Amino acid sequence: MLPHSRTGQKTDYVPAGIVSFAYPDYPANSVAWGSVIVQITVNSEGRMENMEVLRGVAPFTDLAVDALGNWRFQAATLNGKPVSSQVPIAFIFQTPVSSP
Repeated sequence: MLPHSRTGQKTDYVPAGIVSFAYPDYPANSVAWGSVIVQITVNSEGRMENMEVLRGVAPFTDLAVDALGNWRFQAATLNGKPVSSQVPIAFIFQTPVSSP
């Protein structure tokens, strides 16, 4: 089902896409775990403009923000035209499993 505009007409919205990404490294010698949630703005040219950390956990926040610098996006479109959009991204850091 397509979203509707305020006038009740159907709209053709396609959210921003991730073209390429890089996972953040897990900190060496750490046993901590947690999640970082970042909201970014992807402009109509597919470039990341703004970044806001909605939930951070030291030392993972800096790792997540650094990794996002290597991500590439495709702009969202509305009725076939590129538009700016906000994208939430969650990074989950879990303690690595070690082999016995």
